[in-house]
Amino acid sequence: MGNQVWIGFHSKVLPKSGIKDDEWSYVTLPLSEFEWENANYMDISNVKQFIVQFEATVICTLMPLKIIPFKEDLKSD
Repeated sequence: MGNQVWIGFHSKVLPKSGIKDDEWSYVTLPLSEFEWENANYMDISNVKQFIVQFEATVICTLMPLKIIPFKEDLKSD
């Protein structure tokens, strides 16, 4: 089994208005927020899977999924 890193859905990555059932929400998952220190010898250029796991009943539509440079500050207010 290979190395794994994860990120929790916390206030730093969720929209300030929260997730609403009746409208689209955009969630940003910055690679810098994943727990890289827990993955010894991980080669980020060789990632083979990206898995999103929900711990509750949810309907999720991903469109589009983009990998983009992240230039914002994630420090909490």
